[in-house]
Formats: sequence, C-alpha cells, structure tokens
Amino acid sequence: MLRETRIQPLFLIALSALLVAMLCGNVFFSTYGASVDAATATGVTQPPSNTLVTPPKETNVGKLSTTAAPFDLGYSAPTESLTKVANAIALHTFSLTTQISVRDGLVLTKPVCITVFYHSYSGRAYSNVLSQAYNAAGGNRLVFDDLEGLGTPRQATLRIQLFEPGSGGCGPRVIGKSFDLPTMRVNLDPLYDVGVRPIQVTRIEDCPMLRSDISARWFSPDDRLHETTFRFGTAKTILVPGSQWNAQTLTASSNYHKPNVGLYGFHIPSAPSTVNLIPAPMLAGKPMAAQEIKFQMREPNRRCTAQVRYIIDRKISRYIDPSNPASQAVQREGLLAR
Repeated sequence: MLRETRIQPLFLIALSALLVAMLCGNVFFSTYGASVDAATATGVTQPPSNTLVTPPKETNVGKLSTTAAPFDLGYSAPTESLTKVANAIALHTFSLTTQISVRDGLVLTKPVCITVFYHSYSGRAYSNVLSQAYNAAGGNRLVFDDLEGLGTPRQATLRIQLFEPGSGGCGPRVIGKSFDLPTMRVNLDPLYDVGVRPIQVTRIEDCPMLRSDISARWFSPDDRLHETTFRFGTAKTILVPGSQWNAQTLTASSNYHKPNVGLYGFHIPSAPSTVNLIPAPMLAGKPMAAQEIKFQMREPNRRCTAQVRYIIDRKISRYIDPSNPASQAVQREGLLAR
C-alpha cells in the first residue's frame, strides 16, 4: 500500500503536465514582421542551439560562401509545412552581407511566414527584421548588409521564426503554429577593394638634382620592392610610372601595408611599412574611404625640396545578386528601434 500511495500522485502530476504541454503547443500568435521575442514551439525536436559558425576566407568577389544551416537539417516542426521550410533553409555570408535563402519547389498545405531577426554590434539588439511569405516559385532570399562600423571583424546573431497561420495569409496577430530555429551566430570579416593611385612627385624647391634623372623607390602594399627613373622636364608635378596598385577582397588579416615611398638623393626606404592597410584610419567616426598621404623631402645641402603624394581608396565589398535578392524583403526597424 505504501508503494501505491507514492506512485498515484506522481502519475497524476505527470498526466497534468502532459495535458498542459499539449494545449500550449497547439496555439501561437504570429509576430510576423515585429521585433519581439517569438514563442518557441513546445515538444518539437531541434538540433543544438547557439551554433558558432566561422566562415572561410573569401577570395572571389560577388560570391557567397555557405557557412551554416545547409539543406535537410533534420528539423521536426509541429506541422508538415513548417518542417519542409525549416529543412530547406541555408545561411550564407560574404564580407558584411548575410543571406538567408529557402529553396524553391516545396509543396505546402498552408502558407508559411518567415521572419529573421538580425543583430550585430552596429545596431540595437534584433532591431533589424526581415519578413517574407514562402515563395514556392522562386524560393526566398532575405539579405542583411551590416554597417561598416569600425571596419573590423564582428559577430552577428540571427533568429529565424517560421509561422503557419491557422487560416488566411501572413500578418500580425494571426493565430497559428510557430517554430523557431536555434539561434545562429556567424563571424563577419569585412572585405575591401583597395586601390593606391599613382604616386605624385612635385618640385617645391628646385635645384639641379631635380632637373636630371630622378630615381624613386617604393614598397607596394604587398611588400614588394619597386624602383623606376623619371624626369620632370618642364613639368612641376609628375606621376611615377608603374606606381599604381589595386587588389580586391582584402581583410585586416590579409597582411597588407601602407606604401613606403622615397627618392634617391633624399631618402629611400629599406623595408616595407609596418602600418596595416586595413582597417582604414577613422575620420569623423567613420573609416576613411579616400586617405591622402602627403609629405615633403628636403636635401638641405643642395637646397632641394620635393613633395610626395598618393591616395589610398578603400571601398567595402558587398554581395550583389543579379536577381536582386532584397527585392522581395521588407526591411523594418521593429519595436526595439523606436
């Protein structure tokens, strides 16, 4: 009798908890397009959350790299349609661009609403929200372009919510069933297209040395040594032949440096610069898109002065899809941004 007395209350408690879970797991309100925490489906199978994704280093401009959430992840959602969409999601990154894509061709019994909450250090938590209804004809692409900020690597966090309305289409405060994918984190490394304009040499204080052949020596951003000879002639300013340089998709870890320039008869560099090319110096709280480097070199014994000038252009490289992936997405600030 003592054993039966212990088992009966435990059985009743377990039965009550099961009934409550079944009732709570069937009805959810849609937060489609709103920046608020979405309810997580109860009693469904999910892979481990908080997956840290480290993208491989990019070398091709305009191409996305798959970094997480490949197709067919094995999610089990409350409905067949939610399960199909959940397992057709892929996550891609390129530079500061993050793209959520859903493959086309899924046969669904009801509409599925897709909402992605995005957050990085450049904005308030999850204030960047994109929402779409699943598109069986062309699939879906939801694209986030992070702000350049300091031009340094950062981590972004994404929460993906799927919602199946009980009736009708997608919209706010609609009763239906919901499924949240585990939180995803990606490491973003801004990529830059960098160009060094031709080096300019200007006669400031003329002398016989500047009227003859002049030799320039410089180390380009890839630390390669260059030398060339030029003559002013009647010009006051001349461009050093072969001194232009450019490269694409550079990061702070690419180990490129600011050019190091000199003239024979004044001063010539013996080693590359140690000043990193990326990130750019800050101006008014933003990385400089065009940085002017200008200095004078003087030879006091000959009373000669020449000015050296060049400009470094840096432009953030972003993913551009020919099919315009952001055209279907409606970007909203959400409640937290107001």
